Amino acid sequence: MTDPWGRRTLAGFGVAAVVFAAITGVWTGNHHEEGSSRQPVREQENFVSDLPYTALRNGSGPVERNRTNGSEKPDDGVPIILAGVAHERGLGVHTPSAVRLYPRPGCLRFTAVVGVDPVHDTGSAEFRVEANDKTVFTTGPIPAGEAREISVEIVGMERLDLVVEDHAGPVAAVWADAKLVCSQ
Repeated sequence: MTDPWGRRTLAGFGVAAVVFAAITGVWTGNHHEEGSSRQPVREQENFVSDLPYTALRNGSGPVERNRTNGSEKPDDGVPIILAGVAHERGLGVHTPSAVRLYPRPGCLRFTAVVGVDPVHDTGSAEFRVEANDKTVFTTGPIPAGEAREISVEIVGMERLDLVVEDHAGPVAAVWADAKLVCSQ
């Protein structure tokens, strides 16, 4: 015969053991050794075209949100297409240009697809990411019709400048799908 009080006491210890293991991380087969990786960080993507920014300079007209840079008027660009791929989001600029962002603490990287708008231009441009007044990434010249995916680590950076310079004449350029990837 089994004592009903004994079962309750043992069951109580079982629950206490599970709670203790969950708090201390020592549950068999589920604990982490010192220096091992932790749970993955949940990331949040913030499109640059949705964020506040400062256009430090733009060769012609305003910086355009979610379209290419057309000319002198706002919203006179066309949908963004780079290397035959359409992009719903991004910034359209005209060289020479510089756009300043202030990432919030916890931002991990800046990503984008960059290129020269082939609808308006046939030249080439160089894309640069500067963080706290220091160049942290540059593409080298990219000719119209080509696109490059970039990913730049920005942990601890307080200020980012997205800079585009032309080679052999001004061009319309695009930071397509530009976003800040941040921990939540």
